[in-house]
Amino acid sequence: MLTHLAINNFTIIDQLELNLQPGMTVLTGETGAGKSIIIDTLELVLGARTDSTIIRANAERCEITACFDINNITGAKKWLEQHDLTSDTECIIRRSITPDGRSRSSINGTPCPQQLTRELGSLLLNIHGQHEHQSLLKTDKQRDLLDNFTGNQQLCQQVKTIYNQWQQANNQRRELEALTLDQPAKIELLNYQVKELDELELQANELEELHQEHKQLSNAEEILTTCQTALELLTANPLVNVAQQLATIKAMDNTIDPAHELVHNAIIQTDEAAYELRHYLDKADLHPERLATVEQRLNTIYNLARKHQIQPEQLFDLQQKLTKELQQLTAASSELNTLEEQIAALSDQYQQTATKLTQIRQKAAKKLSALISAKMQQLNMAQATFALNFSPNKNGGFSASGMEQVEFLVATNPGHAPQPLTKVASGGELSRISLAIQVITAGQYTTPTLIFDEVDVGIGGKTAAIVGQLLSDLSTKTQILCVTHLPQVAAHGTHHLQVSKQNTKQSTHAKITSLNGNNRIEEIARMLGGLKITAQTLAHAKEMCENTKNRLN
Repeated sequence: MLTHLAINNFTIIDQLELNLQPGMTVLTGETGAGKSIIIDTLELVLGARTDSTIIRANAERCEITACFDINNITGAKKWLEQHDLTSDTECIIRRSITPDGRSRSSINGTPCPQQLTRELGSLLLNIHGQHEHQSLLKTDKQRDLLDNFTGNQQLCQQVKTIYNQWQQANNQRRELEALTLDQPAKIELLNYQVKELDELELQANELEELHQEHKQLSNAEEILTTCQTALELLTANPLVNVAQQLATIKAMDNTIDPAHELVHNAIIQTDEAAYELRHYLDKADLHPERLATVEQRLNTIYNLARKHQIQPEQLFDLQQKLTKELQQLTAASSELNTLEEQIAALSDQYQQTATKLTQIRQKAAKKLSALISAKMQQLNMAQATFALNFSPNKNGGFSASGMEQVEFLVATNPGHAPQPLTKVASGGELSRISLAIQVITAGQYTTPTLIFDEVDVGIGGKTAAIVGQLLSDLSTKTQILCVTHLPQVAAHGTHHLQVSKQNTKQSTHAKITSLNGNNRIEEIARMLGGLKITAQTLAHAKEMCENTKNRLN
């Protein structure tokens, strides 16, 4: 349950801290006082999208902190454990927004992305807004409400998972079928191309080596003649005579020794150079017939490259690519058969699971219809009845949500056939129908905190008192926060918060006051209406509070 909410620099709130209690807490105030700001901050701290415009003027940042007691919330505790965010029996979620639009969130002190805070938030509270009846007009929302009522979310997820696997297998089959289109002709062409490349037996670096060898062979005569001349010059080494002359001088003056040593080393180097040249000439395979062979090999490579309209350097990679394509195409038929078997198995599995889901939905629909019909009748729609209609998907097709469409139907007058909610003409009736649906389905939620944001719009009088009773009864099972403008609803609250707005020349501030005793009676008297609060109005307000208190006792 929500235990504490701290708000700093959010729109017209500069600083505010609220301690929340179990039961039903009502928030009231003049029109425009900002009663729904509390709801906005809770949505924001739990991951709703926003921008820097929500930051109070001239403030450095907006910061919101929400604390939850999770001692009895198994789902939230398990989620926190799975994400290594546990913190005993309390969960603290914090979010800050800076003027440059940056937003940061943390769970129990650990920074987290908004997606994670949204996931956790769905386990901690559920918000029913004043425009809830608009979303109730969507059949997807209606189906989700039915599934929440049945508590079969795990089965819904199984259906979705199997459907996604079935769809993925079908996509793979379509890709294989496209690949195997005109398969015999493709295989014949690939076989020919791969065979031709295999016969070429081109090695990874062969082309570069052939070019180098061709360059050598084309200049063979010049290379051999020049090498032979160089060898003769090295062999008739004049440095030998120089060394002999220096040796004679060295015997008379040993200071010449460094020069003698350098010449001696030079003789050794020239001898080694001569050895290398002889070795080169002995091994040189620079024969004219080899040149013809190399040229023929290069011509073959270049002709095949032109045939495939690629550079010769790309032939080796092309061979690998075409070989792989041939292998894939040859194996495609076998893979296609395997996929067909997989699709058939997934189809059977989907139908079995989705049929089970349909049966659960249909069984729960009868119970839900009876409960909502009873609540509608409580809400001053004495002749109204509620029903659910099931229709197969188009062409009997599969979908991630099951094999049928679910639609809410309502008959507001006896003798009239139930009609879809979209055809309910009266806005007041639609509000009451929506409220009845929300109260019944909200009782099935496992979230410990339910927030109702002016869901009583369009309702008044006796019906409003009944709404207050319904929400009060619901608050015995779960924490309720209710923003309301109706005194009949506010009188049923176990806790009462008044929202007011204070204006100065420089700024506007929102203020929240906890009301008890006479203060609460005066607020309910204000809500009862009239330009002036009279003793009679106060007496009426006091009577309303006492009656609800007696009912609870």
